[in-house]
Amino acid sequence: MPPSPIYILGLGNLGKLLAHALRAQHPALPIALLFPRASLQREWSRAGQSIEIVRDGVSDRQRGFLYENVGDIGGSGSSCCSSSSSSSSTRKSQEIHELIVATKTHTTVEALRAIRGRLGPWSTLLFLQNGIGAWACFGFFLASHRLLGLLDLLDTR
Repeated sequence: MPPSPIYILGLGNLGKLLAHALRAQHPALPIALLFPRASLQREWSRAGQSIEIVRDGVSDRQRGFLYENVGDIGGSGSSCCSSSSSSSSTRKSQEIHELIVATKTHTTVEALRAIRGRLGPWSTLLFLQNGIGAWACFGFFLASHRLLGLLDLLDTR
């Protein structure tokens, strides 16, 4: 049986960097990107369904991600897709065993509500948040889920 995907919720700079690094280091690992809005899924398609990192003028593009629209915005509901016909698609009802949350602090609770029914005591959550005390906003998840780690990123500017 293939391993269950690692899901990433929050596809800003941090989420994309993490997804890119995971794909580069573990090419066979199923990684599913969760889009909270249909517009983000359309942007993903326009970007060639890949994440590109440029370092010192050298481009590194990673592909092969599963992706899923988990929001109802845009009227399309949840759709399940894969960037490769040979990859298995994620399913809206599929349990989420490993979840990395890299959303902006103020959108975390709403984003988690969209997938709450797919999380359970078997789920491991890793929160990578930008802001002090972000975890206090979604503490209701901490009681019933394994917390792998919590990292508050501080802006020292």
